[in-house]
Amino acid sequence: MSQIQKISSTQALILWNNFTTELLSIIPFSFNPSLFFFFEKHFGWKPYYLILTKNNKPCGILPLVNTGKVWASLPHFSYGGLLLKENYNKEITSDIIVKLIQKISTNKLNPGFYNCNINNKLSNNNNSIKTFIRTLESNNNNDFIKTKKVTSIIKLPRNEDALTKLLNSNLKRKISKAKRSEIVIRSGGLELLDDFYRIYSRNIFKLGSLNYGKKFIIDLFSTYEYGIIKIFVAYLNNLPIGSSLLAGYGGFYENMFFATAPESRKLYVSDLLHHEMINYSIENNNPSKNKTNGVYSFGRSTQGSGVHKYKGHWPIVDYPIFTYSNISDIKNQNWMLNVWGKLPYTISSPLGAKLIKHIY
Repeated sequence: MSQIQKISSTQALILWNNFTTELLSIIPFSFNPSLFFFFEKHFGWKPYYLILTKNNKPCGILPLVNTGKVWASLPHFSYGGLLLKENYNKEITSDIIVKLIQKISTNKLNPGFYNCNINNKLSNNNNSIKTFIRTLESNNNNDFIKTKKVTSIIKLPRNEDALTKLLNSNLKRKISKAKRSEIVIRSGGLELLDDFYRIYSRNIFKLGSLNYGKKFIIDLFSTYEYGIIKIFVAYLNNLPIGSSLLAGYGGFYENMFFATAPESRKLYVSDLLHHEMINYSIENNNPSKNKTNGVYSFGRSTQGSGVHKYKGHWPIVDYPIFTYSNISDIKNQNWMLNVWGKLPYTISSPLGAKLIKHIY
């Protein structure tokens, strides 16, 4: 067998899902292989999903996307990189990634799912290929830099009663107050998109950040398989005051997007929304199928920020995020952020949905 061999998507999806099920480590939802089709459909990018084998047995997986400018894993999702079996030598992660990218580029391979035999030594001829990898696992590799971002995660208890026992008295008080204020939480699909987006886009505007467009979420829903994806909206007097998007794969459930109306925060709508999403994750988790009881992720945030401190009221464990990159980060260009912050909402919202494609 050649070092890299294309395989059918039908065969690859089975192998990929079987591999993630067998791993003992936390597998982020972004390793859901159906995102291959999302990257193709929404961005028109070229995804390469690699199943690494040694001695004819899968030993790792690596989702890659060629954006035309950068090789990334994974753009627009918090986590990517190379996942290896627990007993495999993980100190050469960056070396494997770079050499596989070079192999694909040199041979001008078409996008698709590939079986990669790493029994033989991979050649390394060019270090100039632009690469961006964001991952939860540095594997003690010095090429990966620890960022200021962390992901805050709680282990899912077996039921709602067990969850309540994990919460401190102040958090339980806030959730009870939110319930008494007649806030109604609805969960569903794209029928809730307009109400979700009304809160989300305004919140992003006030933060001075770029927003995703509705089409991003529509295409994500239409391509997402092997897991759950759900919109949650909080209403008061039939008006949306908070919204979020939950995605799950295996036993990993993450709050992808989260926003609340400023005037509603004294009602503790944030606490109630998270509480509902955690309970939904508990109800839909399958411990007999998943290797653990599962986890709920609050998503990534800057360590020590106000958002991160809020998450600390929950029984979380923080996991650092690492990057391997040889590209400049546009988010570090302060003058651009200052200009963006001065644009009116009517301009920044539609423009942000177009420009965010280029921020990985």
